[in-house]
Amino acid sequence: MKIRLFLGSALFAGALLYVSFAGAQQQQMPAAQANVTYDVGRETTLVGKVISYTAESSVPPIGAHVSIQTSYGPVDVHIGSAKLLEQKQFTLAAGDSVRITGEVVSFGQSSTFAARIIENGTQSVTVRNNKGQVLQMPAVRVARGAR
Repeated sequence: MKIRLFLGSALFAGALLYVSFAGAQQQQMPAAQANVTYDVGRETTLVGKVISYTAESSVPPIGAHVSIQTSYGPVDVHIGSAKLLEQKQFTLAAGDSVRITGEVVSFGQSSTFAARIIENGTQSVTVRNNKGQVLQMPAVRVARGAR
């Protein structure tokens, strides 16, 4: 009697575990989170003319943005830190012909084109590393006693 009760309980517990694992495997990631990590293998290149440049956008992701007119229509591009562009003496103005290498990545409920390399004429600047992390301006070193 005890063996039969133990065996029945074990089978019931096993069935519950099986159902919970099968259900967990069938859950899919929401579309908005499907492409949150940067992958160099998915990079594409946009070619177009600058419509506008914003050094500090309030539209996520926060930072510098450039809107470019491509053959497919206007595209908003997140280009990282305006301070880095300034330090590299890299400028963008309406009408400039640009070539931007990057990838579309998701941010919450929306997505944006995240630039990694921006080319403007003979100038080129890298604004993200191969993992998609925005590059920052190098720290300024102050000599001891210079304060």
